[in-house]
Amino acid sequence: MKKLHDKYTQKSRIFLYPALNIRRGSHIKPIQTYIAWEEIVSPTDRKLICVYDIQDNEDYQIFERVKLFGNDKFCEFRQTTDNKGIYIFTFDDRAYDWDKFVKGKYSQLSDAAKDEIERFYGKDSSTYEYVMSYLYPEDYFDIYAELLGVNVNILKGVGELCAPYHTEKETLKIPVENLEMKDLII
Repeated sequence: MKKLHDKYTQKSRIFLYPALNIRRGSHIKPIQTYIAWEEIVSPTDRKLICVYDIQDNEDYQIFERVKLFGNDKFCEFRQTTDNKGIYIFTFDDRAYDWDKFVKGKYSQLSDAAKDEIERFYGKDSSTYEYVMSYLYPEDYFDIYAELLGVNVNILKGVGELCAPYHTEKETLKIPVENLEMKDLII
């Protein structure tokens, strides 16, 4: 690790999306992920919201049927008037990890969640080292202290090397009037 990220990285995509068991590297990726939807879903609801561009092809239809609608965490779907799919997944079965995530305590996620995240990113990815530093900060305090030019004890006092999620950036803002009426709730 030679430098730090200098722009916001979507925390829900790093720490929660891997729990959906959707293989990284798939050519079908969410546009973005969120933990809230303005006036509809709050972070306390424990819902991960994934927005995809709906595609009119067989690959997407199979992906949607198997990985999204077929996901054991799937709970709701909405479509926008501009052909975006909003897929909502429940994390009620992961209350401990969700609550640690919301508090910005990424290093305190369960071992099972950490293993899932580590497998998702894989050692060959360019972000692997960063993600590992968020999950296991004690192994990286010295590196970050040097990169930031601060005393290592300051970082140890904070305990985390990744800032908590940014409420505005983790909140989906799509007005209800932009939703189509063919909502599917399962």
